[in-house]
Amino acid sequence: MRNLIMAALLVLFSINGVASAAAAAEDDDIFPTFHRVNTKSALIKLSYILQLKQLIYIQDINWTRRWLFLLYYIFHLKTKFFHIPFLRSNFIAILQKN
Repeated sequence: MRNLIMAALLVLFSINGVASAAAAAEDDDIFPTFHRVNTKSALIKLSYILQLKQLIYIQDINWTRRWLFLLYYIFHLKTKFFHIPFLRSNFIAILQKN
């Protein structure tokens, strides 16, 4: 039992050491963490820290239920055809530090 505990601790400490060495980054390369930034207006409020470079709207389409997939896919095609991508369900924000 004691050997098992020692082996587990050895693995834990070696993984933590490797991870911290691999993740070593300068402070300038690390972005601050913001919670509940899930709307375009919330992103704009952060413009004093982060510059919004690009906002890409995407549609969350999955194959859980076929009829639901078809509805979402039709909605995606309509937003693409009528040039109204802001109605899609998700977005990806590309940000740059000021």
